[in-house]
Amino acid sequence: MLLFLLMRLTGLGNDLVNSDAARWHRRSEKFLTALKTGDFISTYQHYQPGVTLMWLNAATKQAAFWYQLTYTKSPGTLENANWFPIIHGASKAVIVLMLAALLLVHTFAIAKLYSSRTALIFAFLMSAEPYLIGIDRWFHLTSLETYLGFAAFLLVLLWQKHNKNIYLIWSSLLALLAVYTKLTSLIVLPLLVFIVVRRCAQPQWL
Repeated sequence: MLLFLLMRLTGLGNDLVNSDAARWHRRSEKFLTALKTGDFISTYQHYQPGVTLMWLNAATKQAAFWYQLTYTKSPGTLENANWFPIIHGASKAVIVLMLAALLLVHTFAIAKLYSSRTALIFAFLMSAEPYLIGIDRWFHLTSLETYLGFAAFLLVLLWQKHNKNIYLIWSSLLALLAVYTKLTSLIVLPLLVFIVVRRCAQPQWL
């Protein structure tokens, strides 16, 4: 976990701004404004739909706003050259922490399904793989979608193996969050349904 965080949090905010980062910053601000005013129709900002990212970033934006009010009456905005690296870095850091929590879920599930050694090897490769490090440092949906969808898949396998409904419940919740993040994660749904139907069709379930 230390390796995962070290590779992803170091220099965050001053490293890069991916092409759609500014758009998601704006969408998150509009999403937060819509929540505050009760204009729930306007919480729909994009077809992807990016809800999970906007929830995380809306909370980050609000916390940063309250923090700024403790020492200034004119909080910085995205257009402020000195403030942007700070809020951009904080926004990405919150996503990295979410990914770290999901990696713990992956590691726990793999340890239960296979072995602790297999889980540690998986966690190390996830933490050190250069492409994943780069993608996880972006301000976008892909990493959230992938980590959530994979966690849902692993947990439904745990449910199939151990017959504990808590795993199925968590798998369903994480699958829902994956879809809320990006609609392309629906590709995982047929696999999850197949596992559930096959398990329920076994004699001891009839």
